[in-house]
Amino acid sequence: MITKEKDAKEYLSKEVTFCLKGYLCLCVLLHHMYLFTGFFAHTYFGHFLNRLGGWAVAVFFFISGYGVFQSYLRDGRQYVKSFLKKRVLPLYLTYLFFVFVYAVTSYATLSWRAVVTSLSYGGTIVSFGWYFQEIFVFYLIFYIAFRFVERKEAGFLIYALLSCVYLIFSFYLGGHYLSVFPFTFGILIALYKRDIDCIMENHSIAISVVSFLSFFAVYLTYVVSFIMGKFQILPVLWDVACVFSEWAIIAFVISFSYQCCKKGGVLLLVNPVSKWLGKYSLEIYACQGLILCGLYPYLGSTVWFLIAGSLLTVLLAVVLHKGFFICRRAFAKIAS
Repeated sequence: MITKEKDAKEYLSKEVTFCLKGYLCLCVLLHHMYLFTGFFAHTYFGHFLNRLGGWAVAVFFFISGYGVFQSYLRDGRQYVKSFLKKRVLPLYLTYLFFVFVYAVTSYATLSWRAVVTSLSYGGTIVSFGWYFQEIFVFYLIFYIAFRFVERKEAGFLIYALLSCVYLIFSFYLGGHYLSVFPFTFGILIALYKRDIDCIMENHSIAISVVSFLSFFAVYLTYVVSFIMGKFQILPVLWDVACVFSEWAIIAFVISFSYQCCKKGGVLLLVNPVSKWLGKYSLEIYACQGLILCGLYPYLGSTVWFLIAGSLLTVLLAVVLHKGFFICRRAFAKIAS
């Protein structure tokens, strides 16, 4: 457990990243509530909320890539051998549950094509469920790249090549191709963690300032160009700017986390609230679409929608987490 006296190099520990997920799931929930209600619309804060979900999900992808590769560095090829069974299968079964729920609730308008793509790739009936399909792709690429290769550098080259192929494939299909970059960034940070530690030790404050200003510059560009219409940006240039802003916000999170651990402010990150939210972060992300879509037609008041949507999402997340835990434990007993 991290304390005030703990080494600053714990800034990306499992405990810290676990708690960061708690804050991130709230950011995603706020973003989706903004999309439903438009609260603070036509304000700078509203424009910020409109982009907040994408930034939060980018950090989610980064944490996933970092965590997967750190586990590989710790446990070696044995981790990769059991990766599909222990990491991918439990998450896929959780995702299948939500596919089933959405299929039942929308059976009247459901097509076989939608079911097939939901179970595989190319779109999903699960609201905001594109994250799951993307993470499954990245997990499979990671598994293929490192399953039969001894050296981690060679494995990363294979991973990078396969990721480039997927990037092109996803781009032409109109998918969420930019999500490749934060996941890969997470692997890179894990691969060169010792070098990153040295950089943070000497330049963490400068990195915090520069990354925040870079991120804010892209946000202002978004407001001035897309909202105010002062000038136009070519789509390819905007994609580059989005990737740059995601890297900037990730760099800011890393450096801010380092500063918190170094200067005794770790309780800003690791505390009972963030631990509790981190515990249910996956379920909060997965079920919020179900709650918000179900409530929206019946609650005309924005305030009541925000209150009821938040409470019911968290409540359902807690119930589902308990249920998934029981199911996983029973499945593990049967498998053994």
